[in-house]
Amino acid sequence: LDQEAFGAIVRFLRQHRNQVPKITWFLPVDVPIHDQMIDPEIDVQLKSKMMLKVVDFKRAFESRSYPSDLEGEVVIDLRADPTSPWNEGQWRLRWRDGRVRVQKGKSTRSPATLRTDIQTMAIAYSGRQNASLLAASGRLEGSRAAVEILDRAFPRNVPYIDEWF
Repeated sequence: LDQEAFGAIVRFLRQHRNQVPKITWFLPVDVPIHDQMIDPEIDVQLKSKMMLKVVDFKRAFESRSYPSDLEGEVVIDLRADPTSPWNEGQWRLRWRDGRVRVQKGKSTRSPATLRTDIQTMAIAYSGRQNASLLAASGRLEGSRAAVEILDRAFPRNVPYIDEWF
């Protein structure tokens, strides 16, 4: 209900971590769980209840609009999933005038500024989590400047779908 109550729950969980090997706790996505659970003995994993699959990385990212003043470039080493292996590889994304140009392959000739998988990019794309939180949780690795570009490109706009299917 408030920060004090949340802190009390977290302290209780920490004090009993040796008695209970695993806890599944469903929280709204805007609860800053990583700020509260900083402890090397506690493994915190973010798992979304929402499902979104990016099937065609290039088409998905080029088909949406972005802030008109966003300018920048990131190169992503992207791991695909088994059902869409064509997304695997290095991608260059260049933002300008509210659009992004996406190129794949050796023609990028730049070292990657980010490393992640297609599922993590789907989370950022949907606005469910911003790139900074994904980086803090270890799902996205790379330069701070590249993470900030993704934060601007995909601002947090949490879709709330509580279907449980």
